[in-house]
Amino acid sequence: MNNILEVRGLSVGIRDGKKTYGVVDSIDFEVRRGEILGIVGESGCGKTVTVLSILGLTGEGVNPTGGQVFFEGRDLLAMREEEKQKILGDEISIIYQEPMSSLNPLLKIGRQVGEPLRIHTKKTDEEIRAQVLRLLADVDLKNPEKVYDSYPHELSGGMRQRVMLAMAGISAPKILVCDEPTTALDVTTQAEVLELIRKWNRQFGTSVIFISHDLAVINKLCDRVIVMYAGKIAECGKTETIIGRPGHPYTQGLIASIPTMRQKGQPLSCIPGRVPSVTDRKDPCPFAPRCGICTEECRQQVPPHIMMPEEGHEVYCHHALRGADPVPGGEQGA
Repeated sequence: MNNILEVRGLSVGIRDGKKTYGVVDSIDFEVRRGEILGIVGESGCGKTVTVLSILGLTGEGVNPTGGQVFFEGRDLLAMREEEKQKILGDEISIIYQEPMSSLNPLLKIGRQVGEPLRIHTKKTDEEIRAQVLRLLADVDLKNPEKVYDSYPHELSGGMRQRVMLAMAGISAPKILVCDEPTTALDVTTQAEVLELIRKWNRQFGTSVIFISHDLAVINKLCDRVIVMYAGKIAECGKTETIIGRPGHPYTQGLIASIPTMRQKGQPLSCIPGRVPSVTDRKDPCPFAPRCGICTEECRQQVPPHIMMPEEGHEVYCHHALRGADPVPGGEQGA
């Protein structure tokens, strides 16, 4: 089986009193073995809540309301909590955007990085220490012995993010989830962390889900991209196809907003309006109010699932490819 993770019809709701608002709307996607899959979109588009819902890491009141999530054939959403805990932190690991809020300020780094081995293996303290030190060196932390005995506040932001990468990789996971892990880093450190993620992907065959709002970062790192908007998938395909020949007006707007040297002295491009709130009433195509080519059809009918000429390039839009046949049963929920 080429897919290590398959998401089918996933919907997620936020409960507010007696009402539940849909934040992710019946989406389908898969993660292939050994690939780096990017999920991109503006803040509030549902990227992070999608992945955290899959892992059961959302806060109180945010829960899947439908669908299935198969990890190597096992439905994560149907598992008992004890069974899921054996997978999380061992076969699936996550790196968050801000390591300072993820690391325990009262525990030394060595203790925190080695914790998954204490939970999921029977290794001795000496074996765990040796493995942690090797891993700290592997993520380019100078003087790993000193880092091992340090507290989080004694390290720089880039060092803490490397520690998070070591912690996530200590048990050699099959899937590594990265939730905007380079947002708070300077450009040089960002490039180094991205290279470490790419190195692990190539060296160990780890599948990576990389969540970002930055298409430039996605373009450097990812094999395939999912573009999300207002809890739906707008477009997906190979990175080079999405960046070079985007089929959805939203993706086109995101790419046009990336500054280039050729635009020096010119006004920056932007998409008018804002991402709708989960409490807003949405058109069948939620991007319609911000779209420059919106027609009445967009406001009345759910966008069809269009297969574009390039292999694996899928777009949910009435105007993606006029004359192409929609995929039977391929519509996302309205």
